[in-house]
Amino acid sequence: TCTALQTDHPSGQVFALVGADGSTVLTVWQRFVFSGAVEHPSVDHEQLAFSFKDEGIYLGGFWEGDIVAHASAEIDTAGPMRRLVLAALVMGECGGNGLP
Repeated sequence: TCTALQTDHPSGQVFALVGADGSTVLTVWQRFVFSGAVEHPSVDHEQLAFSFKDEGIYLGGFWEGDIVAHASAEIDTAGPMRRLVLAALVMGECGGNGLP
């Protein structure tokens, strides 16, 4: 079981997926997903796990990463909560199976 939380941050709104033990599993900022808690999100952060561009979910940054999944609609313009759910499914967090 996980809980999604929204916080205001100097860099904009940041969303976190918090596990049952209270630890942050994923952090979403703009079109980027980070593993764990991130205090100062940026595109070159070492915890960058996924990014979204058009219909693609990219491993790492979309400018250099491989596409790990496609959606049937543009997801880089989707809301951050939807991005959290997609990232949790891809990574197998919060009861999801993850990608092979």
